[in-house]
Amino acid sequence: AALDATVLPGGHALLDEAPDEIAAAVHGFLSYHHADEEDVVITAAVVEDFSVATRKPRENAWAGTSSETDAGAVEGAWIALASASQYSIGEAAPCRGVHSESAADARAALRRCAAKLEHATIPPAVKQLDGSLNRFLHDVCGADAELPSVRFALETAVIGLVTRSPSALYASALGRGARGSVDIAALVDGEDDAPAFLPNRVVKLKAGVLAPERDAARVRDAVKKHYKVRVDANRRWSREQYETFLAHLGDAPLDFVEEPPFSSSNIPAALDETLAEADWSPAFDDAEVLVAKPALIGLERTLALARRHGRVVASSCFEAGAGLAHVAALGAALSDDAQGLGTYAWLAEDPFAFEELLDDDGAAFDVGAGEEALRAFAHRVFERRHHDH
Repeated sequence: AALDATVLPGGHALLDEAPDEIAAAVHGFLSYHHADEEDVVITAAVVEDFSVATRKPRENAWAGTSSETDAGAVEGAWIALASASQYSIGEAAPCRGVHSESAADARAALRRCAAKLEHATIPPAVKQLDGSLNRFLHDVCGADAELPSVRFALETAVIGLVTRSPSALYASALGRGARGSVDIAALVDGEDDAPAFLPNRVVKLKAGVLAPERDAARVRDAVKKHYKVRVDANRRWSREQYETFLAHLGDAPLDFVEEPPFSSSNIPAALDETLAEADWSPAFDDAEVLVAKPALIGLERTLALARRHGRVVASSCFEAGAGLAHVAALGAALSDDAQGLGTYAWLAEDPFAFEELLDDDGAAFDVGAGEEALRAFAHRVFERRHHDH
């Protein structure tokens, strides 16, 4: 691409446009070690179970009809890996209604995988992220590596051991530079209005719980509050209900609607659940946006979709903080969009402290600091293991 630059005496150029993109490309190039083509040996692998309490964010409770906070928990396990030079971590947190495996299934599978991964050699080819990573995991771990939540934990833990900057590696696999900061789309519950004071520019409104007319009013309200709005009814709407929603929407613009019952010329459509049901179909090309949950469809598969489609957005499945940081690192390599990380606000506690890695007003995640925090968190898991034994 031609860049506008001011050329100084001696031929030096100052970039007038796209300094962020250039900085991202330079950062990606410098932090991706092309020379590291040697094998990496996993010297240790440990698994630690967790249960993290959740609740509806206070912000939503203030804004909506239901001030009751929904107490629940994210349950799963972390797998921490060590090599001669660094530590990495992956998180398996099966989500009810999304994953078919339970937290107990994932924990048991991760323990079996950890035993097999210890002393395994990671081939340099996994860095291609072209299927090589999953072939390695399948060769070492067998069918356990195919449980979606476990696969995501293993993919991210292995990548965290072969590079200091996963986001740069993901971006390099897509032929681009990674962004140093990732915007977060806030998530608003299906019965609530978007609060006026969120720092986020983009909000995703859950829909399909209230009447379609009411959902349309919630969208108009959010647009009036200057948010860019995404809508997700989790496939609850019938054709008639969606027609009613559109009729009451007026001219309120939408960023996209996930899984609409039919396509409408002026409303961008996104696919979410469909991505887990087929490898690729013409519908993927037709969709304006693909909303990929890496903890469901996999890290490598998300990158494969991003090679074929211009607008892929990463979305969380209600992970705890470490899992969210991995989704954010992947999001830094995808299209320059707000990523679906708003579930962090539902965590009543978070040992990883995802929220501390947000910028001052809370609308974006610091990717470099997040990658460093993941290594430190992995190290802490090993230290706790040594302390307990």
